[in-house]
Amino acid sequence: QNVNLCLPRLYCDHSEELNVSTYLKSNNIINRQYIVLHPGGETVNGLQWSLNYYKEIINIIHSNIKINIIIIGDRSEEERVRKKIATGRFVHFIFHKPIQFVSELIHQSSFFIGNDSGPAHIAQAWQIPSVIFYKNNMENFTRWKPLNPSLAMAIFKNDFEYNKPYYLKKIIDYLGHAYV
Repeated sequence: QNVNLCLPRLYCDHSEELNVSTYLKSNNIINRQYIVLHPGGETVNGLQWSLNYYKEIINIIHSNIKINIIIIGDRSEEERVRKKIATGRFVHFIFHKPIQFVSELIHQSSFFIGNDSGPAHIAQAWQIPSVIFYKNNMENFTRWKPLNPSLAMAIFKNDFEYNKPYYLKKIIDYLGHAYV
């Protein structure tokens, strides 16, 4: 039997909207002109995706598009991420913020990149274009795939590792469409 699912609906928390706007302004980041990147999820292993992949994605983005990237995560992820990925003119870190702040940060972004995780689902609920990385588990993907495939590029770990240059180009092309 066919079942029609409605997209989840999120509502703005106006106090967090103000907190996010203040954060963006204090870091000279323009609303809707930044990417949220979440390299964690499920465990501190980030669903088994290497932080080196994220570092490479950040470098490729910055060599093609000059845009701020805000990396989010929780306390358990912070030290590992900071050791691998350096802050810079276009890279910012936000760790251990309330989920309402993270949701509003994603809501005000122009793009989301990250693992299949809570923040990825928040991005989909806000209808933010996304690149979402999945474990090599079709059952898991079938259960947690994006509800709106036109707003998400799903990439499996084995596919990415097998043909990394192809997928890096696809990510940049997908990002490029969002900024045209």
